[in-house]
Amino acid sequence: MRYDIGIIGLGVMGSNFAKNLINCNVSISAFDVDVMKAETAFKDYNSDQIRINESVQELCESLKKPRKILLIIPAGKIVDDVLGDLRKYLSAKDIIVDMGNSSHLDTIAREEKLSNQGLRYLGCGFSGGELGALNGPSLMLSGDYDAYEKISAYLKKAAAKDKFGNPCIGYIGKSGAGHFVKLVHNGIEYAELQLISEIYGFLKNKLNMNNVEVSEVFKKVSKGILESYLLRLASIILEFKDPEFPENFLLNRIKGEVQQKGTGFMISLESIRLKAVAPSIITSVLVRFMSNEGNVSRYRNQSEVNANEKMLNESEFVEKLRICLVMLKHLIYQQGFDLIKKSNEHYNWNISINNLINVWKKGSILESEFLYEIDKYDLDKNNILDNENVSSRIREMSLALKEVVKTLTEHEAYCPLISTTYQYWLSMTDENNSLNIIQGMRDAFGSHTFELEDREGAYHTNWLESEGEKVLIKIK
Repeated sequence: MRYDIGIIGLGVMGSNFAKNLINCNVSISAFDVDVMKAETAFKDYNSDQIRINESVQELCESLKKPRKILLIIPAGKIVDDVLGDLRKYLSAKDIIVDMGNSSHLDTIAREEKLSNQGLRYLGCGFSGGELGALNGPSLMLSGDYDAYEKISAYLKKAAAKDKFGNPCIGYIGKSGAGHFVKLVHNGIEYAELQLISEIYGFLKNKLNMNNVEVSEVFKKVSKGILESYLLRLASIILEFKDPEFPENFLLNRIKGEVQQKGTGFMISLESIRLKAVAPSIITSVLVRFMSNEGNVSRYRNQSEVNANEKMLNESEFVEKLRICLVMLKHLIYQQGFDLIKKSNEHYNWNISINNLINVWKKGSILESEFLYEIDKYDLDKNNILDNENVSSRIREMSLALKEVVKTLTEHEAYCPLISTTYQYWLSMTDENNSLNIIQGMRDAFGSHTFELEDREGAYHTNWLESEGEKVLIKIK
């Protein structure tokens, strides 16, 4: 018997996705270094559904041609090691799909190397976690389009379906684009998680709300455009009882030292490389670094401001918070989409943001009604805020954002993401830009030149000469 799809890597994600495909009547031939563990995970499945192999060679020999193999393994050197093994047993036109969180730069290099052998290599952004892998993930593929069409015939069956029944899988673009947009996805995810954290911290630490009360606030705001997977998840986690101490909540025992697997760090570096303005995303990554700095704990509990000293109408605040969240969401996504547009220029991709939004609508960690709302606009041509309807609403919402920032500041609440995103907004609305003085000073101490408001060209002047005529020198 020959099998439809090969899978290398049967950890939680790989096993769950294999079961998902089997449930969609796709036969699987798989390999994992822990053969016994893999066999145990699929002991209830018959050999017509899945075959567990003892070697990569055995797996390759068991597949229908052209062979289609999914790599669901950690990013890094292990991918190159597995590819080295596969090259011995594969032939021209066979397809390999990397479904891990590989760097788009590594994916580009690997595709070029494998194409010399006639192999077709696809990068696939995979979102949804272990439950998404089992029940329907969001899949973002890139590379050879013909190879995408052949593999997507199977993957569409297992992908999540949006509320209109459309599979949340898409061809994103040329080599590397699929893994890049997963980086952007994760950057937006970092920012949204940090935003939820700051609101939770304020309600808990400054308004003295308990877990259930905070959860109720999240439920109130998670309606309409703000209905989302992450807000639903936050409410569940807030109310989850401790299995060891059922009278308490498990969340209250968890350390606030946040880890990361590297994608936030990578997208922060990429935003700098592309000169894309993404302060909210970068701030959320830096906060994770700060959470692991042991010396920070010495300064905790030194705030002298609490809710008892400030009168705050909670219902009015929650409504302002809801409006504020809508605005912040627009601003965070604007930064993510700017990264994609800059990447199109830099890497000569042609990533469609509207196409990407459709892929994220269900199955992804970013799943939300917000995505259906912004999909009404042509975001490939314009930014979110360029739309006339959005622009007018955002300006109205900015007052609520200002009030929320003011309230959090008065209570000495920790809100780096909210504050940074507010400053990002001000950077777009400040009519009296003060950065011209930096250009003047750079020219004064380093002759770096400056541009003028009233004419084109780069200029320099003799700022520091105490004598002689002051002149503008046109450099180019």
